[in-house]
Parts: sequence; C-alpha cells; structure tokens
Amino acid sequence: MSPPHTYRNRLILYIVLLETFLIGVLFYFYVQSRDAILDTANRNIGLFVAEVEGKIKLEEHELQQSARLISNNIQLQEYMFVVVNVGTESKPLADLFKRQFGWLRYHQAAIISRDGRVLIGDPDPQLVIRTSQHHKDPRPLDELFYFSSPTGVEMVMTVPVIYQDRLLGSVMLTQMLDARLIAASRKAGYGQIFVVSDGLIRRSSLEEGLAGRSFSPEDEQVRLGHDHYLVRRIEYAGRNTSVPEMWFGFSSPELTGRLDKTRTQMLALAVGGSIAILILGIAMMRNFSGPIGRLVTVMRHVGEGRFPEIRASQSNDEIGYLINQFQAMVTRLREKQDEVERVHSQLEEQATTDALTGLYNRRHLYDLYPKLAAEAERRGKMLTVIIADLDYFKEINDKHGHVNGDRVLAHFSSIMQECSRVSDFVFRIGGEEFLVVTNGGIAGGEILAEKIRKIAEQRPVVIGGELLNVTASFGVAQAEPSDSSSGLSEVLTRADRALYYAKEAGRNRVATWDVRRMTG
Repeated sequence: MSPPHTYRNRLILYIVLLETFLIGVLFYFYVQSRDAILDTANRNIGLFVAEVEGKIKLEEHELQQSARLISNNIQLQEYMFVVVNVGTESKPLADLFKRQFGWLRYHQAAIISRDGRVLIGDPDPQLVIRTSQHHKDPRPLDELFYFSSPTGVEMVMTVPVIYQDRLLGSVMLTQMLDARLIAASRKAGYGQIFVVSDGLIRRSSLEEGLAGRSFSPEDEQVRLGHDHYLVRRIEYAGRNTSVPEMWFGFSSPELTGRLDKTRTQMLALAVGGSIAILILGIAMMRNFSGPIGRLVTVMRHVGEGRFPEIRASQSNDEIGYLINQFQAMVTRLREKQDEVERVHSQLEEQATTDALTGLYNRRHLYDLYPKLAAEAERRGKMLTVIIADLDYFKEINDKHGHVNGDRVLAHFSSIMQECSRVSDFVFRIGGEEFLVVTNGGIAGGEILAEKIRKIAEQRPVVIGGELLNVTASFGVAQAEPSDSSSGLSEVLTRADRALYYAKEAGRNRVATWDVRRMTG
C-alpha cells in the first residue's frame, strides 16, 4: 500500500493558493493604478474644459467691453453721424478709429451703418446682412454670436451706436476662437483640441493632418486611426448648428503609457515570485505550517496596502530562505511607497498657484522669470514688470473683516486677469501686492497698468449690499541690459521705487521708473 501524500498534496494546494494570491494582489494593484490614472484623466479633462469655457466667457466679456468702449465714444458718434446723415466720406472716421482704438485686441473690426453700408473694415457679407437685420429692431441690443469663416470659428460681438436717441449703425468686433485654443494646446503639450463640423474634423492641435476624418464620439470616446481618445465637448454660448463644435481629448498613449512600466514590473514580480514559491515549496515537506501561515498573513497585509516589518529568519533551510527573500521584497515595496510619498510631498511643495486668487505665486515667479528673461533676450526684447498695491487695504480689512478683504483681493485679481494678454503672466506676491510680467515694453506696461487702474476704479466691490470703491497704485519698470543673469531683484527694486513714488504722489495712479526722477 502506497503511503499517503497528505502533506505533499497539501503543499501543492498551498503553492497553488499562494501563487494565485500573489498574482491576484499584483493584478489588484495594477487595476487600482489603471483606474486611478483614468479617474485622474477624467478629472483633468473636466478641469481643462471648465477652464477653457471660463476663458471663452472672459473673451466674450472683453470683446463686449471693447465694442462698448468704441460705441460710447462721443467723438466717434459725431463723426459717424456726419458720415451717415450728411453723406461725407468715411476716411476721417477710419482714421479716428485707428488712432483711438488701435490698441484694442481683436481679429477684425467693422462699423456698419443702419442701412447696411460698411463704413470701416472688410467684414464677411453674411455678417453685414445679419447686422443689418438686427438694425430693424426698435431698440437693438448688444448681440454675441459665433460665425464659421474660412479661417476658423470667429466670436462676433455687435453693439449699436446711438447718437441723440437715433440709431446710426453698429460696431462689430470679432475674435478667432479655435486658432487661439489650438495654439494654447500645442504650447502646453497637454491633450488635444479638435474642431468638428458635420461629423468631420476641420482642424486639430495634432501636427499630423486629421482634416477630413470622421469624428463620431460614443460615450465621450472616439477612435482616430490607431489611437483611442477620451473626449469632452467645449461649450460656448451663442453657438448654432452652422458653427463647428470644439472638443478636447486625451489619446490612449497619454492615458496608458504611464502603466507600461508598472505592468512590466508587476509581471516580472509575479513570474519571479511564482517560480520562487514553487521551487522552495517542493522541498518543504515538514514543519511548514507555521512559517507559511505567517507568510500568508503578511501577504494579506500587503494586499491591504500595508507593508509590515518582517523579522529575518535564522534558519538555513528553504523556509528561512523564503522568509528572508519575502522580507527583502516587502522592504523594497515599502521603500517604493516611501519614494512615492516623498515625490508627492515635493509636488505639493512645488505648487505654483495662490489658493485664494488662482494667480501664480511668488515661488513660481522666481522659477519662471529667468526663463522668460532668457526667451526675451533671444528675441531681442526686454521684459517689463508692473507691481500693483491695493490702496488702504488694511483699513478695508479692519472695517469689513478679512473675509471681505479676501473678496476684494479675488475681485482685483480677476480684473488683472481680464486686462492681461495671453502672453502676460500675473502673480500675487504678497498680501495685497500683485505683479504682472509682460513683454510690451515700458510704454506698453504703462498702458496696461493704466487700463487695470481705470477698470478697478470704475468697478466697485459689493460688500453687504453696499458698493466699495477699490483703487490701486502701480509701479512700472523695465529690465535693463546691465541687470544680473536673472535680473529679477534689480527690476523688482526699480518697480518698487516707482510704486513708492505713485503712493507718495497721492495713490490711485501709475508711475514708471525713471533714473533722474527716482534718484534726484
């Protein structure tokens, strides 16, 4: 009669169970990592789309403000009244427009009379027809809509020009929408922008040509060639069916590329661990229940995400070797976990934005300025720095409380973002101190500072049902060739001195740094 093989069969069963458990734990970690990356991608897409939609709203508001600025200009209204009612030529009107409003940011500008004549500009005939139809309303209002032109999607704002209660016509300003978003996506290297019309791609931020390809998302996913994309539509007000849609998406390599290394390591660990368990288990015919039980407990802890300390075995047999090898594996996993936590802490410490205002913070200023200075030097330009300081902010905090003081700071930061260009960088560098880095030269910096000052002065904050007027003082300085390698401390010193002069001169004004004035 053959001897029973209870222990051998039990050992084989334990080996199978251990290998299954090890593979299951590794597969669990892999699935969790994949789900975490996909969840992060979904959140990032949502955040990016929300950010883009917010910027589009700001663009709409800025375009409306610019059009209203033009339509409310008394001198322009008088010139236009003469052209429309007397029938004189429109060249003086065009010269006035260029002289008064050439600094505004727009793609196209036009002035159209109430009878449909184009007085300034060369707009698309369809836009002229739509504006003329709008003139038939008894009291036409501002109108925002989007228009599909040969060059892309245009944001169009029309504002009526009324002089002495008479409608003279409309001011029309347009801004390219898709081209700006595509350029921003390429610059950031973060996801892709697709412009879609009639189910076909017209333009995209990808370098390779996708124009003409079918674009039919299902459950916010679409396949383009060999790549799979997770996509979200960018919504913008006033879009009609004749205007292309815009989508933002992540490709499958962007989503799954980060899993390749983890998958390879886990596969190697699974194969190596299975082989080690199989080799060592065959020799363990006696006294294995206790050590194996301890190993199973430790592996259960590992499956729960814990990496306990394992006491080294003094035994020279296979069980002791297995325990020591497993101890080394858990130690490496613990070290990897510590490394991940350390990198995560470093990333948190390197946060670049101010939590209250959403602007860049002082730390990011010191990291970013040398790069901006080097780029400006390569282009033969000099950077300009604008320091803004809210007037009497301490009194606002003392009288209205810190919560309302924070509302004032957020309000002023939104004005700075609204007035700044895409190429400008806006920072909050102190309690009530803000800073703008621009490449518009000292004159352009002074114009931008004055623009921010005026808007802040004219746009009070609502606190407790009352309007609170908030003003700011500005110091403007330009980087000099004689500055050090980074040049930040020197240009900040000059801007601070200019700011001091602005405050000494009565606050709520803009001062530029001048050697004779500042040192005399």
